[in-house]
Amino acid sequence: MKTVLAAVLLLLSSFAFAATEIGTWYDDLGSPEYGDSTLTIEKDNDKFFIARKNGDGSGSRYRLEKSGNIYAKVGDRFGAKYIITNGGLEIHDKAGYIRTAKKLK
Repeated sequence: MKTVLAAVLLLLSSFAFAATEIGTWYDDLGSPEYGDSTLTIEKDNDKFFIARKNGDGSGSRYRLEKSGNIYAKVGDRFGAKYIITNGGLEIHDKAGYIRTAKKLK
């Protein structure tokens, strides 16, 4: 009985802490080295993250701070930020606009 209860609690806790997907976008890098990538913004409890999965299978996940429709990468020396628009996910840095990733979901 204790084993069943522990399994049920573990299952319920995984639902309570599951990240909510805000959206996924296709980022056409045009890079033969890494291939194109997908960017997914997620909300995990009260924190936001961006997950990048490259065409070569590599990837990363970074913490974001949200202000309106702008998501800024925490502690990024280049000032990376992502802006959700009707046209897609705009990618910016300190110098300004870089490109727009197309909406997948």
